[in-house]
Amino acid sequence: MTEPRPNDGASPWARGFGLVTVTFDRPVQAGALRPGDVFSLHSAPETPLVVRWIEDLEVAAGVDLVAVALPGAGPRLHLPRQSTVRIHRMVRTVTMKCLICSATETLDIDLPRDGEPISLVCERHIPSKPASGEVSDV
Repeated sequence: MTEPRPNDGASPWARGFGLVTVTFDRPVQAGALRPGDVFSLHSAPETPLVVRWIEDLEVAAGVDLVAVALPGAGPRLHLPRQSTVRIHRMVRTVTMKCLICSATETLDIDLPRDGEPISLVCERHIPSKPASGEVSDV
């Protein structure tokens, strides 16, 4: 499982959810990229690339490519749809049910940073932290 994340204001934990995740370290295929994702090629892992837009291309029967537009006016990057890339930022919207009350919550999760969500407990069941200066009974 991933380590607890700091309250950086951007993660689901900052909103008061109890979220269990596992490390997101599985390969991601080029065909799964979406605008806004940040990835690098295995041959250049230190060069992050931002997806501006992506388009499916069928070059020939059984040969599927994706055309990835990067920021700037340069040419599009063509990758085999099944090829894997190293993902640095991949925000996805997930809908999960609270394990306790079955309330549905929709969260934006940056998979490489936050991990892949497994289960959720909504903020109604998370004890609030005492205000500064207060003494907690716990």
